[in-house]
Amino acid sequence: MQALAASETAPAVFFAVAALGALDNSVLDMVHSSLSRPSRPDQMDLALRLYSRAIAHLAKSIQQGETSLAPVIVGCVVFLVFEVTRGNPLCAARHARTGNRILNERLGLVEDVADFSNNFQPLLPQSGGTPSELGYTVVFNSLEEALHHLEALTSAGQELQAELLRVAEDLVDTQWSSLLSQNPASRFCLVNSLSKTMPLSAARQAQFDGIQNGHLQWKKACAQLLAAGEYPSRNAVRLLVRSFVARSTMLACRSTSERWADAYFEEFSAGFTAAELLVQWQYSDFPVAENLMSRLSIAEDHAQNNDVSASSEWDSQSPPFGPPPPRSDYLPHPAGVFGQGVFSTLFTVACKCRDATLRRRTADLLISSNRMEGHHSGKRLGLFAKIIIALEDQLALCDSELDSPSSSSEPASQDIPDTARLRDVVLHTADGENVVYISCTRQPAGSKGGIALEEYRCTDLDLGIGMATFDLTDMLFYPNSTS
Repeated sequence: MQALAASETAPAVFFAVAALGALDNSVLDMVHSSLSRPSRPDQMDLALRLYSRAIAHLAKSIQQGETSLAPVIVGCVVFLVFEVTRGNPLCAARHARTGNRILNERLGLVEDVADFSNNFQPLLPQSGGTPSELGYTVVFNSLEEALHHLEALTSAGQELQAELLRVAEDLVDTQWSSLLSQNPASRFCLVNSLSKTMPLSAARQAQFDGIQNGHLQWKKACAQLLAAGEYPSRNAVRLLVRSFVARSTMLACRSTSERWADAYFEEFSAGFTAAELLVQWQYSDFPVAENLMSRLSIAEDHAQNNDVSASSEWDSQSPPFGPPPPRSDYLPHPAGVFGQGVFSTLFTVACKCRDATLRRRTADLLISSNRMEGHHSGKRLGLFAKIIIALEDQLALCDSELDSPSSSSEPASQDIPDTARLRDVVLHTADGENVVYISCTRQPAGSKGGIALEEYRCTDLDLGIGMATFDLTDMLFYPNSTS
């Protein structure tokens, strides 16, 4: 209601609310293996145009020293809800930090840590140098410093990934729009797979290598910090979860083969352990929208009374880590909680780690977590994870029977062949049907290149024992993007 009231007088809020409405008509109730969500392109274009206008108006208000806090903070809240709905929690976090920074300035609070995101540059190779020779070294004195550096790396990786997805999307719409215009799930899968396998320019490759090197150096510096006694505090565990999400996203961002995951088992295991701790602690991020609106009320009272002490209780709750952990009996509230990577970590492990024991433990933990993050429930994601595992196992058995007809046992996960490993997956259900529809890409059998795009219907679900029936309903082949 506050957003609607503010939209009558504040252009930023008006366009933000309009963008959120257009986005709600655009985003489909489907889940990609990255937890991003397919959308209708025409409606998404409208939503992004309105969103850009809203951000431009908000930036102008901030630059001009807008005296009224309400339109600015309400705008930030609507922006973070927009990004949560879009499936982009990292951008939502940036809007939350912007709102909190503005509130801190109004309340006279001082940030504990300088903002490193402006002076950190992705590690691009200079003339005659490789990323490993650039000499990027840093020592973290606190978790807050480590978080700021991680956010800068994450933002750089996000921007590169978004750029690659735009190029792949243009390629798909140019060459195959007639085949996929009415099938957003399959289109989304193909766009994501092409963005990972298409050739890169020298500049983009250097950018990617630099970000990867930055993550490695960050990991070393963070390990030194945690060895000094910060671990296993809740904030340290949250930091490790967020690091896993950022690093694994970059690894998967450029992968011509799903074999990259086999060398990443230790990281998968560590990511699972950190996420499991947060689930066991019943940790949930404080509802961010509620947090910002509560601080807005305090700031407005402070402006009237000029009483700094009235806001002192919020000093420990300012970014980057937010409020203290909730009580053990606190039930996670979905509204305004965009998560700090628990679901992203667990779903990535379940989808990409081919160790049979670990990926099944992860799917079970999702189901039993009793959590909501953004639009996602742990139970639904755990179900989808088990379906992906069962489909890969079935495809692997089919391959093994072709090679050795007498083989009938479940494949060892690390031995799942490349042609049975799903690269990108989109899953969704239909109202009133006990059916899960799957669009996925994988390496075609008997081919060293190209992408096989397949669609399945999953029925007869008995995922307690890992059984399901899959019917192949459609299959297309796309050649290498260089051809």
